[in-house]
Amino acid sequence: MSDIQWWVYLAVLGGLLLVSLLLHVLVRVAAPPGTPAKKHGMMALFIGLDDRTSTSKLQPLLWTYAILWALISLLAGGGVEEFEEALGQELGEEYFLLLGGPYLVAIASKAKTTDDVNRAVERGEENPKPPKSADVPGGLKERIAEIVTNDEGSVDLGDFQYAAFTLLTLTFFAWAFIASPGEGLPAIPGTLLVLTGVSQAAYLGKKVLIPSARERPNGATTNQQATRRPTDREAGR
Repeated sequence: MSDIQWWVYLAVLGGLLLVSLLLHVLVRVAAPPGTPAKKHGMMALFIGLDDRTSTSKLQPLLWTYAILWALISLLAGGGVEEFEEALGQELGEEYFLLLGGPYLVAIASKAKTTDDVNRAVERGEENPKPPKSADVPGGLKERIAEIVTNDEGSVDLGDFQYAAFTLLTLTFFAWAFIASPGEGLPAIPGTLLVLTGVSQAAYLGKKVLIPSARERPNGATTNQQATRRPTDREAGR
């Protein structure tokens, strides 16, 4: 297969962004009032219940766009026959991890957040995932910063690691595909797969096992809860 012209890659990327923008406008117009889709449009794909950028939702979305970009570039630059020939090659098992892993992490994080909110409602406690205040800026810079920060606004190692290794693997994916488009979706080195998998596991473990300050009763820290004095009733007085 002959190399695909560079402008094809840029044209496909621009086309994906244009289609996404049109869908964004359409969703905001057609979505029922009061829904996340009405408020955020297509950005609801990566914005969480608290109106912050969701690191776990963003990762599978990035991989979806990356593979769409590669396949459409292959079809547009090589034609139907060469497209079918490239796709006829066996898909590497690593793509089950690269696509399925982030999606499973996103589902688990969503389930954890939903469960925390429901428990708080049942107990009459404050919502652990309140929507972001209208006074808080929500521009592009803030959206990007939210990728690597936690609910309290502090830079989080788990979020940063997950995003960084995903970005590194995506960069290799794009570079390797452009270098040899005729081979279809490129093979991903085992080292990158391990780093990506470990960062996914660490991120999910942090989400599930470590409560945020908003999830602790009355905003107390774990040490404060452990060292508080017992009440008369608890002491048997």
